[in-house]
This record gives sequence, structure tokens and C-alpha cells, in this order.
Amino acid sequence: MAAWLLLEVLLIVAGPLLALRGAERAWRALRRPARELARNAGYMAGFRLFVLGAAIGGCGAALLLDATWLLVLSLAVGGEEVFESTLLLDGLRRGPRISLRP
Repeated sequence: MAAWLLLEVLLIVAGPLLALRGAERAWRALRRPARELARNAGYMAGFRLFVLGAAIGGCGAALLLDATWLLVLSLAVGGEEVFESTLLLDGLRRGPRISLRP
């Protein structure tokens, strides 16, 4: 029982810390000049870290409160947004080098 409580507290503490770090990265990227190519990639990397941290914190809260709906919602929304932002970030990093041929 104590091990589960430790895991819940760890998730609840680590999640928001990751989210804050991601928000800070995204904010720093938005403050770069608009002409800089790395601006959008930096923003998406920060956004992805923010969403991951929010999902981890939501999972910890769901375990602590025994709320299955919150756990499912955190995993579904967090997983989908991380997947989507990873694909977008890959496209931003590759830029014009992307080839649509198999």
C-alpha cells in the first residue's frame, strides 16, 4: 500500500514539474524572432513536454483518487497529443527534405 502511495505522490509531483518545464520552453521559443526556423520546432517540443507532464500528473491524481475515468482520459488525451506533436515536430525538423515517395 505504501508503495502505491509513493508512486502516486511521485507522479503528482513530477507531472506538473515537467509541464512547467515544457511551458517555459514553449514560451522561450515564442519569444524568438519569427524568421528563425527553429522557433516552431522549439515551441512544439515545449508543448509536447507540457502535455506529457499534464498527462503524468493526471494519472497520479487518478490513482490517488481512484478515478478510473480520469486515468483513461489522461492516458488517451496525453497519448494522442504526444503522438501528434511528435509527428508534427518531425516534419518541422526535416523541413523541405521530406519525401512522400515510399
